[in-house]
Amino acid sequence: MTNPGPPPGYLDDEKRGRITVTTTEVEDFPPPKTESVVSMGAFATATSPSEGGTLVPDEPDKPSNELSPWRTSIIIITLSGITLTTSMSVGAFTIALPAMAKDMNLTAQFLLWPQSMYSLTNGCFLFLAGSIADHIGNRNMNIFGCFFAGSFVLAAGLSQTGLQLTAFRGLQGIGAAMCLPTAFSIISKTIPMGRKRNIAFACLGLGQPLGWFLGLLVGGICEGSRPGWRLAIYITAALTILLGLVNIWSLPNDRRKESSSWSSFYRSVDWVGLTISSTCFGTLSYVFAAISGDLEAIEHPANIVLLCLAALLIPMFAFWMNLQEKHGRPALVPNSMWRNKAFTCMCLMVVLIWATLQCMRLFLSLFLQNIQHFSALKAAVLLLPNVIAGIALNLLTGFLACRVSSYYLVFAANVFGILSPLLLCVINPAWNYWLCSFWAVLLSPVSAGVVFTIANLVITDAFPKETQALAGAMSNTAQQLGGAFGLALAGVVAARGSQGGQKGSQDAMWLGYRAVFYMCFGAMVVACLLGAVALRGAGVVGTSNEEKRPTTAKQDGDV
Repeated sequence: MTNPGPPPGYLDDEKRGRITVTTTEVEDFPPPKTESVVSMGAFATATSPSEGGTLVPDEPDKPSNELSPWRTSIIIITLSGITLTTSMSVGAFTIALPAMAKDMNLTAQFLLWPQSMYSLTNGCFLFLAGSIADHIGNRNMNIFGCFFAGSFVLAAGLSQTGLQLTAFRGLQGIGAAMCLPTAFSIISKTIPMGRKRNIAFACLGLGQPLGWFLGLLVGGICEGSRPGWRLAIYITAALTILLGLVNIWSLPNDRRKESSSWSSFYRSVDWVGLTISSTCFGTLSYVFAAISGDLEAIEHPANIVLLCLAALLIPMFAFWMNLQEKHGRPALVPNSMWRNKAFTCMCLMVVLIWATLQCMRLFLSLFLQNIQHFSALKAAVLLLPNVIAGIALNLLTGFLACRVSSYYLVFAANVFGILSPLLLCVINPAWNYWLCSFWAVLLSPVSAGVVFTIANLVITDAFPKETQALAGAMSNTAQQLGGAFGLALAGVVAARGSQGGQKGSQDAMWLGYRAVFYMCFGAMVVACLLGAVALRGAGVVGTSNEEKRPTTAKQDGDV
């Protein structure tokens, strides 16, 4: 007897299963459209007007490759180690400034050039490195950057003249530009949004104060050895290269197979925007560095031309971004992003806070050595509270970011951040360290420690998933711009302030340092007011979709 077959309209189990999941499956029908709800710079989950009314999670919450907890921990440690060694070189060069000045016969006008050149090249190449990394893979760029940076840290330690030192520091900045954005991107793509990612970003942040202190400490210890300050630089170079070797094994392979051709890479990058932004940053950084040692350098024709060029490039960049976005072409930083109040606010705050942080670190070290006459090693030990506070605040922010409103976290941190330069404005150099200097050292990293984690969560979530290295470049560019601008302005302010005393005397030096502390106080007041006004009403950041869904559903029901 033949089988009559299924009756009309009958659906077998397989077909029935496929139809019952059409609200979530994407194989046969296009996915329901989602509406990006921007809260604190993140593309939040929104309900879809689809038949089932289901919540569609945004893609950044689902990393492409789930890794084991052990592998994830190794990745966080090695990526934080890159931030650590980068800051370690800064600390080593900072504590060694007096010794380097004697060893290489560096003038006061040239003293800040090595650090300024590092900031210049690092800032100029961040966007380019991030764009290339999004094409060839963050792993490849990160590993190459470690070896590149480590090689030129070693070269800087071997340099015999100020010109060589400045050139090698500039090349080291290019290597760091390859490492820092890729670290952000790797974390964004391998760790789901939520507390784990918040802590990972916090670990990147704590690498900065810890590395800076280790640079100070190792530099102070090595100063008494036969190689002197150079030994600390050699150690930093060795650690950087070692991290590159470890990353060959630890970092996941993330090359984008669908865009392996360089022709597709050429079409997907906003090369004009890259050129405009890098040229603008480079010219500004160069002029800042030039006037940091000699204010009269602003009157040189070349510097005047460069300033005029930068003034023209800024509106040109905005016009080009608008043109690219209007025609649906790749835009480096679309103008629409700046309409997000939280994103714009955080970028401006990062510039101000990092300008203050760099100046406070440098001039606190100089104050303890040149004004209070502590040795380099003892000055490093006295700056230890700065590191402990920075590490603790970064970790604490990682835990609290998804629980406490970012408005209150940032506002409280900025209020405490104001106190540090204020204490140094009223300090008497003859006072005991524990009376005033200790509290200034302890409070100086508070604002940066909190804002670092919050800003990275905001900025990286504001960029599409496929351009997370570019997002990391944006965050680091804001930091480098703040550092370059702050150090340049500090050099000018210190030179002007010292004119109130006898030239070359300690009193004149102290007047210059105190003028810089007043400048830092003003910058922190502006940052605090900016956060208080622009972030009002902002909620928590760094929460996963599962944590967002109840709130989102409630809001949709109200509507």
